Amino acid sequence: MGYTSVRDVLVLSGKAVFYSSPYTTIPNVEEKKYKQLPSLMDGSVHTVMLSHLHKLSHQQLPQLSVQLLSDKDKLALQLPSLMDQMGEVYGVKRSEELWGLGRCWPGMVCAVRDSRDKMWYRGEVGSIVKGRMVRVKYVDFGNTELVPDHKLRRLFKDFMVLPAMATRVSMEVKVEGAEVMAMLKEGIDLVDLNMKIVKEGSEELLPMVELKVEGNSVNNRLKQFVC
Repeated sequence: MGYTSVRDVLVLSGKAVFYSSPYTTIPNVEEKKYKQLPSLMDGSVHTVMLSHLHKLSHQQLPQLSVQLLSDKDKLALQLPSLMDQMGEVYGVKRSEELWGLGRCWPGMVCAVRDSRDKMWYRGEVGSIVKGRMVRVKYVDFGNTELVPDHKLRRLFKDFMVLPAMATRVSMEVKVEGAEVMAMLKEGIDLVDLNMKIVKEGSEELLPMVELKVEGNSVNNRLKQFVC
């Protein structure tokens, strides 16, 4: 029977790094990336559901993250089952000891336990803020949260089959004030939305969209509140 050395255990668990030379760059063999959904084409129409309404940008254009419901593979409908599986895996005793992150870095994929609903989500490390606090993006919903690193776990390959499900878009209507944003959220939350791409996005710019609820334009509704 073979045995694993203490050195190898530390290296494999991420608690140590083995350097052959102080001047040698060691590749990160565990670096993984989420699959991405196809780009939204100009003029295309989709059925979506709001997953997160972002804070108003300095340009005063509402930005929101949505999940696509009208794709042929119905990927968003597979997400609840995946999250249930994550709960079963990471909800065991000694979870942190077994799969906690010895270290993390921006861009690292992870599983993150939400402090409010106690559920496990797929995440991506955005930045190390200070101490053991980490800013993590919930890739299937679009929100970003500040969490202690002991709530993060290694994300297994089985949980990376689905692409990141949140798509961030912008509405080409300038608005002002928290009251208008609250009204917007109330009008589009928990309902199926018809979303038309009016301007295709790029690496620097978000796609611009028009939203409709039951045939009524949300964009036109917001324009009534423009000063």
